[in-house]
Amino acid sequence: MSCALKKVEYTLDSVTIWRFLMRPTRPLTLLAYALTVLGFSVVSVSQSAHADVRKLEIDKEKSVVQWLGKKVSGQHNGTLNIKSGTVSLDGEQIVGGSFVLDMNTIANEDIESPKWKAKLEEHLKSNDFFNIAKFPEGTFEITKSEPGEQPSDVLLTGKLTVKGLTFPITFPAKVTKTGDSYEASGKVTLDRTKWEIKYNSGKWYDPAQLGDKLIYDDIEIEVRVATKQM
Repeated sequence: MSCALKKVEYTLDSVTIWRFLMRPTRPLTLLAYALTVLGFSVVSVSQSAHADVRKLEIDKEKSVVQWLGKKVSGQHNGTLNIKSGTVSLDGEQIVGGSFVLDMNTIANEDIESPKWKAKLEEHLKSNDFFNIAKFPEGTFEITKSEPGEQPSDVLLTGKLTVKGLTFPITFPAKVTKTGDSYEASGKVTLDRTKWEIKYNSGKWYDPAQLGDKLIYDDIEIEVRVATKQM
């Protein structure tokens, strides 16, 4: 008899729970109750997923963009300063970041003559190239990161904005830790014509007419970003 009574009590309790679960309610409330019945507690997914993410400010003095442009008759290389930025890290892995590029700091490093060095820099800042009077800043925002083969490797995808035009770019990077700061470095090749930098481009002008004044469209970029000590 006692066994029968226990069975009835269990059946009634199950019916009560079933009716409660089937009542109109929001999915999250239903899930929370179900987990509570099973003895679990509900934890915020967003909080648990991002609990370890740290946003670190970059060290401008140790961060730089290096560039290399080539033409038929030779090549030039130089630097571009990063005005500001932050890097988001989950453990030792980059998961986000945003940076502001100071286009007015475009500088040449290979020309020894101060006169010709200044002339090239002025030309790069003109309407023929980056038009910094109208577009004094560029930006890069990391939108996706994927782990690489090694713990220090990461494949970054982001949006690069130059001259008011935004296009996605993807490149591999490496992250290292020195003391309390991090350094990330990576290389990428960009087609300058995407950002309307068409000066002496073989895509837009007759290469035969340009002759040795032809400038190749690809620009090789190397980025080094260091964070401030925590």
